[in-house]
Amino acid sequence: MATKKVTKYLRINEVRKIAGEVTGRKGKDINLPLSTLYYWMQKNTFPKPIKLGPGKNGTVVWNKSDIDEWIKTRKKATYSQ
Repeated sequence: MATKKVTKYLRINEVRKIAGEVTGRKGKDINLPLSTLYYWMQKNTFPKPIKLGPGKNGTVVWNKSDIDEWIKTRKKATYSQ
């Protein structure tokens, strides 16, 4: 029997926390600012979200595997410097 692959999605607060941890933010304000995430997305250095709802303020999520891949590339870039 074939195994079904389950895709996990992350909401904005989870993504901000993960990105904050990866970039070395600590303490109470670990979440990465939204403006930084949007800047990185504009520069194509961070995965783009998947839009679930209509309109400008629709719900967005990120594919967890895309975030995991971003983390790997960040670590590679850090260690190669």
